[in-house]
Amino acid sequence: MSDVVPENTPVIEKTKVEIRPETPKPPLIPKPEDDNAVSKLAENLGAQEKADEVREALEEEKEPYKDSTVLEKLRRRKEQDLPLKIAFLDIDSTLSGNPKEAVKIRELLDEKGYVVFFVSSRTEEMTMSKAEYKKSVELGLERPAPKLAVGEDGKKIEAFPDEVEDFAGLYDADGVAAATGSRIFLRQQSGGYEEDKGFTQKMKQDSTEFRQRTMDILNRIDPKHSLFVLSPVDNSQNFEQNITDVESPDFRVQLNFQPSTAEQVVETTGATDAKVSATEGQKQTELQKKQETERRIRALLEDPGIDAETKNYVRNLKITDDSNPDKGKYSLYLTPLHGSKERAVDSTLEQLSQRLNADFRDFELFMAGDSWPDVAMGLYAGRSAKVDFFVALNSRLTTPLTETEIRSFAGQKLPLLSRFFPREEGVIDFKRPSPLDSGGQRINRERTVYIGDKLFPQASTAPQSVRQFIETKL
Repeated sequence: MSDVVPENTPVIEKTKVEIRPETPKPPLIPKPEDDNAVSKLAENLGAQEKADEVREALEEEKEPYKDSTVLEKLRRRKEQDLPLKIAFLDIDSTLSGNPKEAVKIRELLDEKGYVVFFVSSRTEEMTMSKAEYKKSVELGLERPAPKLAVGEDGKKIEAFPDEVEDFAGLYDADGVAAATGSRIFLRQQSGGYEEDKGFTQKMKQDSTEFRQRTMDILNRIDPKHSLFVLSPVDNSQNFEQNITDVESPDFRVQLNFQPSTAEQVVETTGATDAKVSATEGQKQTELQKKQETERRIRALLEDPGIDAETKNYVRNLKITDDSNPDKGKYSLYLTPLHGSKERAVDSTLEQLSQRLNADFRDFELFMAGDSWPDVAMGLYAGRSAKVDFFVALNSRLTTPLTETEIRSFAGQKLPLLSRFFPREEGVIDFKRPSPLDSGGQRINRERTVYIGDKLFPQASTAPQSVRQFIETKL
C-alpha cells in the first residue's frame, strides 16, 4: 500500500495537547462510620446516586457470607454435584452433657459432608474458642469474654469453651444462630466470626432499645413483680459481679415462673437458668402465671389507653415457650419477631442459596433439638429442602409428639394431629399445606421426624442418641 498522500487531500493540523497532572479520585470504598458520612461523601462527588453506589460497595466489603467457611465448603460440594448438607443443631440437652460424644458427633458430620450451624439459646461468645473470639472482636464483635470457669471463691472467672473440658465439641462451628436465633454469625476462612448484619437489621431496633422497651412492657403488665422473675442472666450486674457466665443477651429476655415454696437449685448460666423441683399443685400455679403473663402482653393490643407506638412494638414482640413441665420449669423467651430459630435457619438458607445459585431442593438439612423452640425449626424451617428432624433422647417433646391423646405442651397447642403420619416406631412423617414462596417455588413442608427415645432407648445420654442416629440414619 502506498504511503503517498493524494493531491487535494485536506491537511489536518496537529493540535497541541497540554498534559496536566491527573486529579486523584476519591476512593470508591471509604471507611465512614455511619450512613451520614456516606451521604456526605456522595454529595461531594456530585450526585445522589453516587451515595447508593458507595453504600453498596461498602456493604459488599462487609458481606459476611462471601469468605465464610460454610460457603466455601458448600461451593466445593456443588462443583462435585454433591448434595448441599447442613446440620442445624441445638446445644443444651441435645449435644451437651457428654463431651466425648459431642466431639464424635462433630467428626461424623464432617466425614459425611455436613457443615455445622449451632442454633442455640447460648450467646455467641459461648460458642467460640479463645482464638476465634479474639479475631471476632477484631471483626466487630462487641460482647465481653465469657466466664465459663469457677474460681476458688466460687465466683465465675474468664474462660473460653476450649479451656473447659465439658465444652469439648461445642464450639467453633461454621455458623452460629445465637440467643435463640436472634443473631447470626459466620465463621470466616481467615479466622473469627462476622455478624450477618442484614439479619440483625430485621430486629428493627438496636439491642439497648429492645431491652429497655421490653422491660417497660414487663413493668406495665406486672408492676408488683408477682407473676415472674427475670432470668439471672438478664441482670447485667450478675455478670459484673461474676455470678453469671455471660452478659445479658442482646435480643432476648427470659422470664422464669418458679414455684415460690419448692426447694430450688439454680444454675446461673447463659443457657439453662434454673432447674426446679415442684409438686403437681405448684406446677399448675406456675403454668397459670405463665399463661397470665402471655395474656397480659397480648391484651395491650386491645387497651385503648396504650399509645400506637407501644402497640406496634408489642406486635413485633415474639413470645417463645421454653418450659420443661416434667422438671417443674416454666419459662418464656421474649425476642423481636424475627428472633427465632426457625427464622434464623430460613434466612441462612436463603442467603446461601442465592450465593450458590442453588435451588432449595439442592439442600439436605439435619436438625436436632429437645425443646419447644426447636419444634418450629424442626417442623417448619428449611423451605423446600429435604429435612430430617431428630428429637434427642430424654426430650420433653417425646410424649406430646408420640401420644395422640396429648394435644398441648405447657399450655401451648401442638400442631394438628392430622399432619403427623407415623411410618414406624419412632419415625413420623410430618406434612402441612405447601404455600408458594416469594419466587413462586412450592415450599416443601414434608419432613421426617425421628424420636430418640423410641429409636435408641439403650442410649444413656442425649448426645449418644444423636451420634447413633448420625451413624445409622444419615
